[in-house]
Amino acid sequence: MYRKLIPYLKPYWGRIAGSSLCSVLEAVFELTIPLLLAAMLDRGIGTGNIGLTLRLGGLMLALALLVFSCGVGSVFLATRAGTGFSADLRAAQFRHIQRFSFRNLEQFGSASLITRLTGDVSAVQTAVFQCVKQVVRASSMVLVAAVMSVRLSPRLSSMYLILIPGLALFLIALVLSVRSCYRDLQEATDGLNLVTEENLTAIRTVKVFGREARQQSLFEQVSGRVYAAADRAYGRSAMGAPGVTVFTYAAMLTLLGWGGFLVIRGEATVGVLAGFITYISQVFNQMFSLSNAILILNRSMVSAQRINAVLDTEPDMEDGMETELRSGSVAFREVSFSYGGSMPVLRQVSFQAESGQTIGIVGGTGSAKSTLVQLIPRLYDVTDGAVEVDGRDVRRYRMDVLRRNVAIVLQDSTLFSGTIRENLQWGAPGASDEDLAEACRQAGAWEFVSRFPEGLDTVLGQGGVNLSGGQRQRLCIARALAGKPKVLILDDAASAVDTATEAEIRRSLRQDLPGVTKIIISQRIRSVRDADQILVLDRGAIADRGTHESLYRSSEIYRQMCRSQKEEAE
Repeated sequence: MYRKLIPYLKPYWGRIAGSSLCSVLEAVFELTIPLLLAAMLDRGIGTGNIGLTLRLGGLMLALALLVFSCGVGSVFLATRAGTGFSADLRAAQFRHIQRFSFRNLEQFGSASLITRLTGDVSAVQTAVFQCVKQVVRASSMVLVAAVMSVRLSPRLSSMYLILIPGLALFLIALVLSVRSCYRDLQEATDGLNLVTEENLTAIRTVKVFGREARQQSLFEQVSGRVYAAADRAYGRSAMGAPGVTVFTYAAMLTLLGWGGFLVIRGEATVGVLAGFITYISQVFNQMFSLSNAILILNRSMVSAQRINAVLDTEPDMEDGMETELRSGSVAFREVSFSYGGSMPVLRQVSFQAESGQTIGIVGGTGSAKSTLVQLIPRLYDVTDGAVEVDGRDVRRYRMDVLRRNVAIVLQDSTLFSGTIRENLQWGAPGASDEDLAEACRQAGAWEFVSRFPEGLDTVLGQGGVNLSGGQRQRLCIARALAGKPKVLILDDAASAVDTATEAEIRRSLRQDLPGVTKIIISQRIRSVRDADQILVLDRGAIADRGTHESLYRSSEIYRQMCRSQKEEAE
């Protein structure tokens, strides 16, 4: 899992190496102190040599300061490496996600992607920090302590052969038992993020229907699953400290019994026994630190696997090479489309729209009207056939070129936190205030934007909550027009606009944008009746086509729509 993430660590090899060196030096300096302690007890205090005792004590104090300095340096460098690594990894994921098609995004789900960008990256960052700090330090201390112990007393050091294998087996079993628990925890966290995201996004709907209690109950259920998964994972992890404590005290009792016997027989000194106790305590404590780091690494492997799944997913749309798009003509050539191998949503759709024409698309709910127009800017790719713009297959264009020239206003009016100007400049970065004002006039938005005291500098709340639905839709249309596209697609984009304003928008688009190809999806017949050609979709196929007058005479589906809307109006 981690091999694939190594490239993101390369810019920080210097910091990682520096942190590792500090950890090794910290271990060496810290484990030299027990040797000095043994010498102080046996040759200083034991013989009444005050001068030697003071010199050894001063040397121990100096070593303690070096241990502190190396520890601070190790933590500082490791933290810098971990935070830099996590920032790069998060940016790489986000950059890769930006290339995803809608199909790729639906494969993961937004809640899961949020978890992978936040919690999973943090888990991997923690693992990097712990590996650099704890693993290097613990491994160094265990190795140095073992060497120093052998120097102090070869006979006492044979205890390692008895106690350490048992502790190692215990820690290995603990690590293996926790691995699956962490995977369950991450999946439960995905579910919690999904419910949280849905409830916060749709909080108005929840309140309108008075379903706060139900959603609270749902949240508690999902949160309970996270609690249960975390309880299993952390509960098993918590067994490590008591287990190591048992092994440590067992080692201490054994060492005191055996070491005390050797001291009584004169085969060891009190200083050697005290130093050896310090070393074996260090070994067991560092083995616990090592197991703790391995547990963190084990948990992060699940996160690393989830991150790699994002980075390894190839966008199912390849960028083309064409960089020039001169006209807005649109053609569908025997186009069929299905979502993920399911039954076709569109079947053998063919039509032609010349540059500057207006195409209306009507049909019942589920007739795939939105799916059809989303194929033009390549939000999805066709399953069979071809969609052409300016006489070329849309798959031949660079994505940024195609989408800069094909503007689509979806039914959901999405605005972002910031000023009106910043939102409009999504469609035309760097556009002047005059251009933005003109786009607002064409979309029927200037009449309310100009009334705001701050005008284009008016700050919008999240999602444009301080605007009405119709105002949001008009700003979204203005945002699309600001980029001066060659093809403009309105997917029921004026459904919240009153009829008089909608008529004014249609008039403005017809008069001010004569060279722009306009494709209008609407449930209202009056929105498309003046179109050059109207397509009637039924179950993913074009059932009829023509002008309003010809369709009213020849198409039963279209005539029924007209009659039902007339009766509804009356």
